[in-house]
Amino acid sequence: MGSQGEVLLVTLPNGRRRPAVVVSSNWFNGSRDELVVAAVTSRRPAQPDRDDVPLLATEAGLPADATLKAGKLITIQQSQVGKSLGKLPDKTLHVVLERVSEMLGLL
Repeated sequence: MGSQGEVLLVTLPNGRRRPAVVVSSNWFNGSRDELVVAAVTSRRPAQPDRDDVPLLATEAGLPADATLKAGKLITIQQSQVGKSLGKLPDKTLHVVLERVSEMLGLL
């Protein structure tokens, strides 16, 4: 479970359930028990940070518009995945992966 660009409801190590987007590749997800996900917050800052990617509720399966924090990555066990909320459109996923690559210094 969990393909790249999928919006998931996950249980974090502190027990809180939060939405997150899978950023790890499908080959990684299929060969490991872990997923690398980026945090999603309901906050929509007036001045977004460089790693912020706006997410529209209608395209992400979320109850309201949100912000993906490309600089807040976490590795979770696939057992921490509650349910799938949706999947990002290819265009939005491309922006997310560009921001993650930039944050890691790969671009």
